[in-house]
Amino acid sequence: MANYRNEIVSELKPVWDLRISGIDGITLILCGSIASFMKNKVVKSNAFFGRTDLVIHLKNFLLPDTKAMLKGKGKIEIIEAQMLLGGIPQYLDLIREKPSIRIGIEQLAFTETGYLVDEYERIFLSHFGRNPEYEKIVRVLARHPYGLFRQQISEIGGIDLGGGLTSHLRNLESAGFISSATPFHKGHNSRLLKYFLSDAYLRFYLMFIRPNLKKIKTGVQTDLFAKIAQSGAFRGWMGRSFEYLCIEHTARISELLGFSGIEFSFGPYFNAPGKDSPGVQTDLLFDRQDNVITLCEMKYTLSPIGMDIIEEVERKAEIINNKFKKKTSQKVLIASSKPTRDLVSCGFFYRIIKPEEFF
Repeated sequence: MANYRNEIVSELKPVWDLRISGIDGITLILCGSIASFMKNKVVKSNAFFGRTDLVIHLKNFLLPDTKAMLKGKGKIEIIEAQMLLGGIPQYLDLIREKPSIRIGIEQLAFTETGYLVDEYERIFLSHFGRNPEYEKIVRVLARHPYGLFRQQISEIGGIDLGGGLTSHLRNLESAGFISSATPFHKGHNSRLLKYFLSDAYLRFYLMFIRPNLKKIKTGVQTDLFAKIAQSGAFRGWMGRSFEYLCIEHTARISELLGFSGIEFSFGPYFNAPGKDSPGVQTDLLFDRQDNVITLCEMKYTLSPIGMDIIEEVERKAEIINNKFKKKTSQKVLIASSKPTRDLVSCGFFYRIIKPEEFF
């Protein structure tokens, strides 16, 4: 209804003050899908200053919600739907009646009339008008799945480092398209603030749909997704998507590991190589009030995970242990496939978690 009309909020104020607010039992609920508009023009508006009782930021579904929406689908398909599309109810509603998730992706994303083919354009038009800077930021982050610092985004994207970039990043984050993170042991204002393209659909579109738009629009080639799904590029992309899935379910991970009742902070840990120490990056680390550091290694693979993973995790653990010398180190593996018997029996990992346990 607002359709970017800023004045509608000031026009609504006297209606509320003079008419609606005087009616017993009436609550005025304002909702919108454009996060930046709702935040800047409604929540922070002078017209409604001091009149807002509750602000609800609806977030994407987690796996239990996705399971409830995709009734009849198995856990493997539900997890794959979450990794490919994110927990967006609209997308899940479109795909739930399809014979399978992969057939649904083929029809919705790789056929000329598929809903997800043109969704990218709709997103940027509806959320950000025709400002090209937003799309430029998203495309830069899509090429760097492990994130970039603000200055790197500016340099790679050719975007002015001034206030405009800060505002654009804030609006993209409010909309849920990107996320930011600092190492959990740093403050929010740390210069180590990194930005990631966290929206599953945008990552999927820019990696696989956009490069094939000509084929999709002409209908010359069929079964495009079936071919893409067999590629090494897709398996690599799914690996990073699996990591995002795990990070979304940090609360559930803390429950599975038995420390949800203990105060903790969590997040990525990354530092550049120094004169006396090598660099390291791990995407999920818990710093617990009971003096334990829990390092989570997240691994997506179709084959069993064997003993060769130990060397990589041991290297990360050694660097982190040197940083947090007074804390006990706990190593956890979150894996899409079964571990080998040797890996289980050696006891290197305190716990091995399967994503099916997130439900």
